[in-house]
Amino acid sequence: MATLLLPHLAGSLLLLVAGVAKLRRPDGTARALRAQRLPSSRALVRLLGAGEVVLAAAALAGLPGTAWAVAAAYAAFTAFVVLALVRDAPLSSCGCFGELDLPPTRTHVAVTAALAAAGAGTAAGGGATGLDALAGAGALPALAAAGLGALVAWLALLSLTALPRLAAALHPAPATPRSAS
Repeated sequence: MATLLLPHLAGSLLLLVAGVAKLRRPDGTARALRAQRLPSSRALVRLLGAGEVVLAAAALAGLPGTAWAVAAAYAAFTAFVVLALVRDAPLSSCGCFGELDLPPTRTHVAVTAALAAAGAGTAAGGGATGLDALAGAGALPALAAAGLGALVAWLALLSLTALPRLAAALHPAPATPRSAS
């Protein structure tokens, strides 16, 4: 089993979660796109979400070329978050999970860049790239690997959602002084 297969599968699962979230709640992503002066209609966000769901399902099924596509998707997500951080435009959310209060962070860049690398490494490895790659390992190892992949996806999700909230709670932004009237 390729070393990067589990992070790639975790990234595919996380992509599925993000796609479903955009389909259900497109406003956060639309607002994030608008803040970066990019096309931002709710219909476009739902189309992006649907594309993420289809890509994730295809990657989990191990269809040819999907590991490269997942890598490209995560590279694009990384570029978007870097753009938002560099522009320092007011962005209350990256929009990844359809939520309105998930600001982009350096951790976000690290996670999405790592998932892009895992997808590219898995694709470059040339072997099976989906859940079917686990089948040859035997039932117990395959189940353990699938569980580990799900755990990695959940930890990545927490690092992109709960960690920014925790950091904000521990280090609130300084209040802006009110002008005396």
